[in-house]
Amino acid sequence: MNYYTCGAKVYSKEKKAYAIANYNGIKVLNDDEETIYIDQDNIDLSYAYYNILLYMNKFFFIPYRAEKILIVDCEKKEIRTIHISCDISRTSNKWFATSFIYGNKIYMFGDSFPGILILNAATEEYQIKKVEGIDYSRGNRRFFSFGFHICDNKAFVPMGYTGAFLELSLLNDSFEIKKLPIKLDGIESFSHIDEYYYVLGPEGDKNKIVRIHKNTAVCDEICFSEIENMDGRVFYPPVMFCDDIYVFPNHGEKAYVISFSNNKIEEFSAFNRKVLQGELGVDCVELVNNILRVQTRTTCRWIEYDMKKNEIISELKRELPEVNIARLKKRFSESYIVCESDGSSLNDLVLLIKDII
Repeated sequence: MNYYTCGAKVYSKEKKAYAIANYNGIKVLNDDEETIYIDQDNIDLSYAYYNILLYMNKFFFIPYRAEKILIVDCEKKEIRTIHISCDISRTSNKWFATSFIYGNKIYMFGDSFPGILILNAATEEYQIKKVEGIDYSRGNRRFFSFGFHICDNKAFVPMGYTGAFLELSLLNDSFEIKKLPIKLDGIESFSHIDEYYYVLGPEGDKNKIVRIHKNTAVCDEICFSEIENMDGRVFYPPVMFCDDIYVFPNHGEKAYVISFSNNKIEEFSAFNRKVLQGELGVDCVELVNNILRVQTRTTCRWIEYDMKKNEIISELKRELPEVNIARLKKRFSESYIVCESDGSSLNDLVLLIKDII
């Protein structure tokens, strides 16, 4: 199962509708869903790309098994590629499963090698930085995990199964490796909130959440296992509201509220009943003041949820074209559209962007 997400930001204030269909080619549609460009060169997109990022009017397909970055330029109505040249050895033929865009730069984190590719989305030039100083004793597993957290012009990216994370400055692209003062089999999801790190681990460590004071290194942990078996659950990086920590499932049926002061964890019952019932999780968790914004995975609803009143205050279900589609997600505050493939390929994936400004 593929849980990797990607963001897309639009700068134009024009009313547009784009769609990309990865099957035998790529389509770009206008407002009336009239095909204005289609490529029939039988580009093989099967199992090649996980993520799609949007800068201005250009879609960037982030390679997973493909050897090139694929660009769909909607303004020029053309497709082009950027070949990746890398001197860092890989443990497999996988490239990147974790990526995001910040400003005009796209950051791609190595899946099978300890490196970061930084692409200028405007000039389409890139550099690769090697990440050294960490023991990848489980080098056959991913080098970076998907559950990164961005705040204060920094990105905090979990380093797979090492029990460490990368602190990356998004101002000058410098980075530092920081090891957690606790034994974990790795980090799946990570948040930096106030003076604490909040960590969710993979596999056996997935049944607990760990809070670590970033200065004193004092650790607290609370286990989920008293509630239910959490095997197979994947959570977004935790968020804080009224001194409690909330975790929401990317793959799973229940959200949880965690109180470290009272050392307890319980279901977020009202949210689970009103939002998650019948769903397979949520996409794009965003908390602004007391308003939580999510999109449900199964029914593709965009929901604003008042955390104080514990009720839905806004709900929108976008009608999508009658084609096989991947999930469509939106980060409300910055007009983001996020696209995710379901499974190990991008076949039949459609990214639709409409009326987002």
